[in-house]
Amino acid sequence: MDDMGFAFVRRCIDVLEKRGLEDEGIYRKSGVGTKISKLLSMGMDHKKADNVFNDEQYRDLMESNTIASALKTYLRNLNEPLMTYRYHSGFIEAASEYTKSYLSISVS
Repeated sequence: MDDMGFAFVRRCIDVLEKRGLEDEGIYRKSGVGTKISKLLSMGMDHKKADNVFNDEQYRDLMESNTIASALKTYLRNLNEPLMTYRYHSGFIEAASEYTKSYLSISVS
């Protein structure tokens, strides 16, 4: 993920944390495809990125489901997942150990 991608992710999360957490199905219900594409292209453009998240003329793109869908689309299309292939086995092993420990405490 490059700096522009990181900034896009951060902006999406900021907006969703400020006003989208009460919306039902925020990460489950998809936004409109054309709006998602437009938000992604503008959000990844150095010249337009700040405007799309702050300018009133783009408020139609600032629906919570559109933002969440654009964020999911961006993350889904990364060359390498955030949980990299290199560390995947270690994460799975740690999660398994945690689950075993949690279950043994719960059963006791």
